[in-house]
Amino acid sequence: MLALSQALVAFALAGGLMATLQGCGGGATTTPAPLTTPAPPPVWKWTKGNPKCMFDDKTGKSCTQVETDKEKLASTFTKTFQDFDPENPEGKQLGIYMTMQTNDLHLYCGTSDASDGDGKCWNGHADCILSVAIYNNHMMLDGDLQGGHLNTFAHMTAGYILNPDLVENRYAKCAYMFDGAINSRLYWGCGDAGKPGCDNPESAFGNQCKDPKTGALRTCQADDVEVRPRNDCTRISDPTNPFARPFPALTKETPCYWTGAAFRYPDYTKAKEDNHLKEMVINRIKNENPIPGDCSKIEDQCQDPVTGAYFRPIGPNGYCCKPWFHGKPQGGCEQGVNSEHQAGCNRMRKWNEIAVDLRPMFEDLQNDPNSVILAFVYSDMGGKSVATRLRKDFKDKFGGPGDVPLIFLDQGQNVIKTMKKFGSPFKADMTSSSIEQEEQISV
Repeated sequence: MLALSQALVAFALAGGLMATLQGCGGGATTTPAPLTTPAPPPVWKWTKGNPKCMFDDKTGKSCTQVETDKEKLASTFTKTFQDFDPENPEGKQLGIYMTMQTNDLHLYCGTSDASDGDGKCWNGHADCILSVAIYNNHMMLDGDLQGGHLNTFAHMTAGYILNPDLVENRYAKCAYMFDGAINSRLYWGCGDAGKPGCDNPESAFGNQCKDPKTGALRTCQADDVEVRPRNDCTRISDPTNPFARPFPALTKETPCYWTGAAFRYPDYTKAKEDNHLKEMVINRIKNENPIPGDCSKIEDQCQDPVTGAYFRPIGPNGYCCKPWFHGKPQGGCEQGVNSEHQAGCNRMRKWNEIAVDLRPMFEDLQNDPNSVILAFVYSDMGGKSVATRLRKDFKDKFGGPGDVPLIFLDQGQNVIKTMKKFGSPFKADMTSSSIEQEEQISV
């Protein structure tokens, strides 16, 4: 490098001398262009967590860009939420895939560099799965005489929305039409309930099943007795199945699941054949009370665990609860034990659950994160602060370009088309009426 610099200096001096001599001879004078060395390209400071699309393309333009038009995004979510028709399901979107969280992204998967966890067991829970629910205007709705309102998983107020194409064709391992308690189940949420304890190899975290030939324990496989014959909804009703049982049509019964595209991950050769998420949604709607908030049928009532008596509806005309007032539940159905007693077994209100396999999801997050998470959501002011923090964690860990939008979930909005004041729960920002309600509650 020094020799090259010296040569450039010598060349410049020689050029200057020639121009001076020519000037002295009375000939035309020429002012040489200053010699400049092209500036080197900026150094790409790749850091841990930045997606590979930005590592390969310094501008980040090859990464999926965030949607900056929040009104357009909310409108897209609304269409997806309203699209499904159980009477004519072909070609229809199933709904919004959303996970609700209270403190972090909940992306726990072994010792992955991008994981929120450290690979340690917690209460024997299954590793590398994320609990997600499908939301549409037929299910996961609370309600009363005024209509149906979005009921979030475990009544949480913040979370994020996943890319539906990726969930349906790449991430979904299995889907339960009601709560599946996936954290305690073998085979990444899709098997028998695991035994308690982190030291037990047959816990959900240990994920060990018995080899049908030798009886020895080894990692659970898709067709093990502990996985499909006892739990697959398409198999438990087969009379030739030694583990046949009645189809669980109520929230209190031991659930079964429908398989998803990632059921055999990393083998996707049968992904299309295994993808039965639509069947889950159809069966869910078929096996629920079509009237939001109606607990007149015993199938929608909870039992007292001590006496065995059913908690009778306290609202008018057999409704689980009294009508909402200013978009909020009234006495007797306050959030907590009262709400669970009176409406916790209502089949339309109850959440469904999808076990998302985090291993393929991590692969995509580390390559193009904005293609995975489309928006962060909140349903009140407290939830907005949580959603903002989740978004920051997402950006810090995966480094996608731009800030993924925050979308408001209006849980006071009726979403049943046949009733008055119908509208969408997905809004670009919190409405003024919602802010006023928040202020009234906080006083």
